[in-house]
Amino acid sequence: MLWQVSSGHGAQGWTFKLTGQQIGAALIILLVSGINVLGVRSSGAVQTIFTVAKLSVLVVLIVAGIALGHGSFAHFRAAVPVAAGTTGFLLATVSALWAYDGWNNLSMVAAEVQNPQRNMPRALIIGMLIVLAVYMLANISYFYVLTPGEALATSTIASAAARRFLGSGGGTFVAIGVLISSFAALNGSVLSGSRIPYAQAHDGLLPMKLARVHPRFHTPAVAIMAQAVVAGIFALTGAYEALYTKAIYSEWIFYALCTAAILVLRRRRPDLTRSYRTWGYPLVPLIFVGVAVLILGDTLVQRPADALWCIGLTASGIPAYFLWRAWRARADDAER
Repeated sequence: MLWQVSSGHGAQGWTFKLTGQQIGAALIILLVSGINVLGVRSSGAVQTIFTVAKLSVLVVLIVAGIALGHGSFAHFRAAVPVAAGTTGFLLATVSALWAYDGWNNLSMVAAEVQNPQRNMPRALIIGMLIVLAVYMLANISYFYVLTPGEALATSTIASAAARRFLGSGGGTFVAIGVLISSFAALNGSVLSGSRIPYAQAHDGLLPMKLARVHPRFHTPAVAIMAQAVVAGIFALTGAYEALYTKAIYSEWIFYALCTAAILVLRRRRPDLTRSYRTWGYPLVPLIFVGVAVLILGDTLVQRPADALWCIGLTASGIPAYFLWRAWRARADDAER
């Protein structure tokens, strides 16, 4: 703890804490953003190296866990009593969705992908299948090594399992893997996320400065650094669990809306060119939207403060959009 300030008393008060972890997170965001300014090739190379390293760590945990863990597959058949007041399955799913998040990031850089009509669907489907396989195999390894009671008793299940078959160094090995994984995830998010304000600026929805491209590196440098500032502020003002819960909730609002838009556009604009086909239409989009609404609704009930904060922040974009349009209209009239 580096600094703390409080206001009010009891449930009506609030406390702001500044820790070394928060400052470190903000500095890492700045570092990765700087790498992305240097070019897509440099950020892509970093992404490839750290993704391979991350997968290598997970493969070791999977193989060594099953080969050296001296566990039992009987752990998967054991009944575990659930205490009253335990959070629901859908709320627990929010944490699991953080492991899968990023499946849509490639679509944000589609303009920089060769032959996107062919390569985008392939990359998204293959990438999701790899994530699904690795996530499932890693959890099989953990629960093979640990009994259900041991798994419930720890919040760092990978470290607990690794210490069982790698000794005291197992926790350190997992910690290094987490750092590698976090760096890879951050780099991918910076690379893809910065293209959103860049594209919005091109469409006149944000200041044109965000659409500027670096004269040497040909990257949306202003959008990348603006994103770094916003992300750094969030890193300095929140705890990890609260931040990822809010991030997942906010993102799934838009995942549901974007998927529902497929149904709307197919009906209202049948003349539009379809670069991609939706398999199993309309059943697949309907199932996706239904599951998304269930997760969002359950989180609203279980964690109303976080959910309402996300809804309020997301909804603030509506008046901001109309205010921006009014300001642009006035500016255009003044130029005429």
